[in-house]
Amino acid sequence: GLAKASSSAYEFDKAMTKITTQVGISREEVNKMRGDIIRMSEQYGVSATELAGAMWTIQSGNLRGAEAMEALEVASKMASIGMGDANTNAQALTSTLNAYSASGLKAGEAGNIVADTIKYGQVPASDMSEVMGDLVDLSSQLGFSFRDLGGGISALSQTTTNCSKITTQFKNIMTQMIKPSA
Repeated sequence: GLAKASSSAYEFDKAMTKITTQVGISREEVNKMRGDIIRMSEQYGVSATELAGAMWTIQSGNLRGAEAMEALEVASKMASIGMGDANTNAQALTSTLNAYSASGLKAGEAGNIVADTIKYGQVPASDMSEVMGDLVDLSSQLGFSFRDLGGGISALSQTTTNCSKITTQFKNIMTQMIKPSA
């Protein structure tokens, strides 16, 4: 009971301190995040410590302020419905938002596209963040919208649900667009 709660509080504090010491966000700013992280933890059933770790990932990816909180909220929602853990989702969202920053893509929209990709494809929800995270940089460089990427993954998943194969096939398709064979 009390020992477990004390240990959880200690781990949460340690994870929040890591944002200050390793990312360089002021202690004051980190303290402002605490209440939102605890609220999300209670709302989505994901531990506050896990969410603090996901926030570290988001902040390390140079998302700040409201954009960082929106990304954490989306990562939390995704984790609560079985789409991987909050940190994996945070990594994928951060990569996606950075890769598509010029397009103005927001975390909420990215989360909706991921949900649609799962709905219309056959990639297991728990693997989707990893699959998309592996492809966003190349697809954005080629001018694919994030929605196009989701559609391509959905289409490829109709013939295989093996995430490694989907990622490899999509990378091969995109690479051929860069360097067509003679």
